[in-house]
Amino acid sequence: MQRSLPRVLLTSALLLLITLGVNAQSDNQFLEKIGIEKGLSSNYPTSLIEDSKGFIWIGTNNGLNRYDGYKPKVFKYDPNNSNTISENWITSLLEDSNGNIWIGTEGGGLNLYNTTTGAITRFTHKKNDSSSISSNVVHRIYEDSKSRLWIATKNGLNLLNRSKKNFQHWKQPKACQNCDYSVKSLTEDDKGNLWVGDEFQGLYYFIPSSGKFTKTPLSASNENALPSEFINDLYYLNGLLWVGTDNGLAVLNTLTEPFKKNSTGCN
Repeated sequence: MQRSLPRVLLTSALLLLITLGVNAQSDNQFLEKIGIEKGLSSNYPTSLIEDSKGFIWIGTNNGLNRYDGYKPKVFKYDPNNSNTISENWITSLLEDSNGNIWIGTEGGGLNLYNTTTGAITRFTHKKNDSSSISSNVVHRIYEDSKSRLWIATKNGLNLLNRSKKNFQHWKQPKACQNCDYSVKSLTEDDKGNLWVGDEFQGLYYFIPSSGKFTKTPLSASNENALPSEFINDLYYLNGLLWVGTDNGLAVLNTLTEPFKKNSTGCN
């Protein structure tokens, strides 16, 4: 399930700051640091969410952690145990509408953690299986208003058929013969369509019912150009599309036009 922006910010704050009174041992501290000395699997968090039960899930470059306010429970890859996550470098996390946790990895594909049974299901790319996930590099996991699960990967956009446990794939139209494509971010608008951010090719609009991609006319060399074609994150609220790039933040009013730049950042 998707979280509101204030909820996401609050979750981030919970990871960084545990205020006075939460822990009796922290009475004389302004903040409490949670790292490997407290049981975290790494001092390099890569993603985090708060689930519906109040647990904080922390993805790192060396495993997944579930934090209950006292100490983390660590999930790590074990080559001798198929009921473990498929890789230790976690890239993205999502709690879905069923209360289960989806885990994206840097090279091990997608994992589903069933919070009721404790079972882990792995979804990995198989070279000769067109119904498998299109890449083992998962950048983002997104559940839309129809409870469809979309996965942004290094090799296009994927939609998981949960009952059949297979995937449908899309790629943006080729802009050039040898172009690289790597979907980094997704968000849904009020019409149920998706805004898609690519690492190399900029911003697209995707209509699931037709499977059609449209490239936004915001990459020309004019005052309405995006700060960069590297789209790292997207957030949609009340007609405004917030576009995070590697050269600043832009805000697109999808109900009118054009968009305004909030910050140009630095090259």
